[in-house]
Amino acid sequence: MPRPFAISLKRPHEHLGLPVPMARRLADVDRGTWLALMIGLVVTALGVYIYQVNESAGKSFELRQLERKVDRLQDTVSALDYKATELTSIHALQGRVAGMGYVPLTNVHYLEDRSGF
Repeated sequence: MPRPFAISLKRPHEHLGLPVPMARRLADVDRGTWLALMIGLVVTALGVYIYQVNESAGKSFELRQLERKVDRLQDTVSALDYKATELTSIHALQGRVAGMGYVPLTNVHYLEDRSGF
C-alpha cells in the first residue's frame, strides 16, 4: 500500500473522510446560487438606503418646523423685551408716579449719623 491515493483516484481528504476545505466548497457552488445571493444583497442594500432616505426626510421636515417655531419665539421675546424696556424707562415711571398723585420733592434734608458707627 505505498500509493493508495493514486490507485483510488480520490483526493486525500476524500479518502480519509476529512471535511472538504471551505475554499473548495465555495468553488463548487453553482453560479445561479451566487447570482441569487448577489441579487438578494443588492435588494437588501437598496431597501436599507430607501429607509434611511425616508427617515432623514422626516427628520428634516420636523427640524424645519422647529426652526420656524424658534424664529417666532425669538420675535416674541424681542417684542416683549422692547415693551419691558419701554415700561421701565424713566419717562414712563415719572408719568405713572404723577398719575398716582405723587408730587416731586423740592427741598430734601438728610439726617447725619453722629453715633460713631
